[in-house]
Amino acid sequence: ISPADFLCMLAALTKMSFKRYMTIIILTKPFTLVVYTYGLTYIIDFFWQML
Repeated sequence: ISPADFLCMLAALTKMSFKRYMTIIILTKPFTLVVYTYGLTYIIDFFWQML
């Protein structure tokens, strides 16, 4: 589960405005994309070195 999925669930269960939801997504999505990209690259490199 990604943070964006959690935020979607939170927005659906609360009275969060669409403006606030979009602000949070726009501010946090680039950070999570970078973390996932570098994390996946590190994991792939780690497994390739084991071969």
